[in-house]
Amino acid sequence: MGQIKMPPRNEMHQDSSLTAFICKLQYAIYKKDTRFLLSVVDKNIKNSFGGSNGIEEFKSMWELDKPDSEVWFYLSKLISLGGTFGGDAPYSTFILPYVFSMDLPNDTLDPFSVMVVTGEGVNVREKPDKSAKVLGQLSYEVVEVDYEKSYPSFQEEKIAHLSYYGTKEWYYVTTLNQKLRGYVYWDYIWSPIDYRLFLEKKQGQWKITILVAGD
Repeated sequence: MGQIKMPPRNEMHQDSSLTAFICKLQYAIYKKDTRFLLSVVDKNIKNSFGGSNGIEEFKSMWELDKPDSEVWFYLSKLISLGGTFGGDAPYSTFILPYVFSMDLPNDTLDPFSVMVVTGEGVNVREKPDKSAKVLGQLSYEVVEVDYEKSYPSFQEEKIAHLSYYGTKEWYYVTTLNQKLRGYVYWDYIWSPIDYRLFLEKKQGQWKITILVAGD
């Protein structure tokens, strides 16, 4: 199978009102401004595929009463990855990150078993360690991921005091042409079924309507 590249896309600047909204949201994230965040969260926000949804669940789920709530990281990360408009023009829905909206050209590829390298010249290492030997580099490739070989394993608890989010610190990946395999650090790779953020324009105002992971 040949390599598939998914270079970054960001259509935010096609709508000046969206650009302004995201700039305000970024400032709120920087300030950890809970009041502003809740003012732009839709009252019926979708938080998961099995919960009751809504603002109260959103507040509880993300522990917004705590200054170190992970919501600030995820919002910042999703915005940094860029996004695309959904539906037909005139657009009223914007989806972040662009990885979620990608079309896999090969029907044999499972969204649960692939990830996208979201940087240029990203190191693939022999071991899950920043000092380990570099086996090669990838730029925006779609890769297969082996969660069992990723680090930490499912049997281990999330490692305390390390600055990473999600289930793994290092992902064990294989290129689609099977020529390169090794470990990629969490900050340079994203799954199409990981967290995504939907912004929807309602009555002239942009709102956060979905922040979920999974399928």
